[in-house]
Formats: sequence, C-alpha cells, structure tokens
Amino acid sequence: MACAPGSPCFGGGIVIGPSVPINCGVIDLCATPRSITDLVSYNGPALTCSGINTCDSVTTALQKLDDKICTLISNAPLYTNDAAADSDTGLLSGSVYRINADTRALRLKP
Repeated sequence: MACAPGSPCFGGGIVIGPSVPINCGVIDLCATPRSITDLVSYNGPALTCSGINTCDSVTTALQKLDDKICTLISNAPLYTNDAAADSDTGLLSGSVYRINADTRALRLKP
C-alpha cells in the first residue's frame, strides 16, 4: 500500500512510513490505522507482577494493568465494616479488602 493523504503513514505532506525501525522490530504504519500508543513500546525488563513485557506497546501495557486492577478489586474480600476486617485473623496485615458501604474503594488491613 502506498502512503497517501488520509492513510496513517501520511504526515501532512511528509511520508513517515511505510515502516519505521524501532528497538523492538519494524512497525508497518500503513498496515492498519493505529493509536499513537500502539507505536510506543516499553523497553525495560519484563514486569512480572503486571505481565508487561519488553516491547509491549503502551496500549498493551495499559490493558494488562487494567486487567490486573479489575482482578484485584473483584477478588478482594467484602466485609460489613473495618472492624470486621480487623477482627478476621484469616485476613493478613497488608491485605486488601472492601466494605459493603463502599465496594469501589480498596482498603488495606493495618
């Protein structure tokens, strides 16, 4: 596909494609319409807690973080109040929990 006005690789009269070399390979800017966050990659070491890997795009990294946050919230135990969470010996200090009155906020057991 040739780079032409209206295509993702046409930059106001300056052709910026059809491909751009980056540390993580070559991105074909004319292949599909992309968000700018698809064109920026993470180049640090793999982040094991979030699942973000070297060369993941910013878009992919944000999706992985969102998945982890949603999982954390949905798996946090629910208590009637802070006192109930504090008295639960099975909930270790530093654990995350929620209370019925505010299920969107995460709390941390002291």
